[in-house]
Amino acid sequence: MNSLNRRFFLKGAGASLLLPQFESFAKSTNNPNPKRLVIITQPMGMYAKGFHPKGNGGALVLTDPLKPLDAVKDDVTVFSNLDLSIAKGHGSADNILSDVGRDEVANFKDGGITLDARLAEHYGYETRFPYLNFWGDRFSKYSYDRTNTPLASTQKPTDAFDLLFKDTKLTKEYLSLQQQKKSILDVINKSAKSFQNKLSTADRKNLSRYFDALRQTEKELAANREWSKKPKPEGPKGFFSKSRYITERKHINPTQLNVYKTFVDMVPIIFQSDSSRVVTIEVDIGKTWPVGDVTMGYHDLTHHGQDEKRTGQLKQLDLFQIGEVSRLIQNLKDTKEANGQSLLDSTIVLYCSGLSDGNIHSNKNLPIILAGGGFKHGLHNNHKVPLSNLHLSILNQVGVKIGKFNKSTAKMKGLS
Repeated sequence: MNSLNRRFFLKGAGASLLLPQFESFAKSTNNPNPKRLVIITQPMGMYAKGFHPKGNGGALVLTDPLKPLDAVKDDVTVFSNLDLSIAKGHGSADNILSDVGRDEVANFKDGGITLDARLAEHYGYETRFPYLNFWGDRFSKYSYDRTNTPLASTQKPTDAFDLLFKDTKLTKEYLSLQQQKKSILDVINKSAKSFQNKLSTADRKNLSRYFDALRQTEKELAANREWSKKPKPEGPKGFFSKSRYITERKHINPTQLNVYKTFVDMVPIIFQSDSSRVVTIEVDIGKTWPVGDVTMGYHDLTHHGQDEKRTGQLKQLDLFQIGEVSRLIQNLKDTKEANGQSLLDSTIVLYCSGLSDGNIHSNKNLPIILAGGGFKHGLHNNHKVPLSNLHLSILNQVGVKIGKFNKSTAKMKGLS
């Protein structure tokens, strides 16, 4: 991807930040017109009653919870009747990006790999970071590679910014850890080869998969060494100013609203710099959510027992979250690439939760919104098919030429 060719605005909370052209942004010569994927996922669902549009599909008519999408309605598809195949409430909600339980992975060719990790594999090391996983926990609850290993995550926006744009202690520790990993791999690889001829046919097959994973890790280490020799792009000045939710450079106002907004605002910058083409934001529902007159925690509000005080506050949180999804879509739409196209044209936005109704722990009729990426939009998509059909369609749209992904039966209907 070429360097930024124009100035663009990121809007939010009554203020706009004007970003200059960055001649020093990293360039990728391997793929001048890449596709991207950004996922926002959260564990508690929405207030289920009234969320999904009525009818059997067709033109999208926004329900009250979806009204924040009005300005980008023609760029959005809302889904009904997509379920998780494993209905275990909270116990299966984390499988939204694969629809494969962690105890089922041995039954699948790709080890139950998640949507974001599979796309990261596709692009390999064309970018400095094959994937970026933000917020949540140190290791993802939602994203797994084909060896059933959770992807690493960065919780703080300030740390994420430094990882992207600065050579800090965090970066040096990361590279040191990579070198340690290589030393360990060398020992394991030598030991494994020494006894492979003593194994049964079935065990040799398993060992072959193990060697495949080792080779993949070795490629990762080699790529990291090469990228470490290249200067990082210069980040936008003033990103952590008071006008953008942050009170000080090293101290983020610890409300979930500010963290949410800051990570959302990072996405266009990441894609413009071609630092990564796969970003997953795992919403941390803990701490405080000072939206409107919300006084209770997210868990208590989603497990509301139909108490009107709780449902009223939950609806406010839902509107905030959908508003941030809408703002992300609009920001991507307003940002132009070197070829003059909107960044949204090359970026798929997926908002989802593996729980539809926290009050009854339901994994049925999940809240799922898709935007951008060249799909046909402005629709209510109501097809009772495996959730993995949507995953497969997203991967195919980005250029991953596969005919099956986990439990898929075909591509999703109505997207093209």
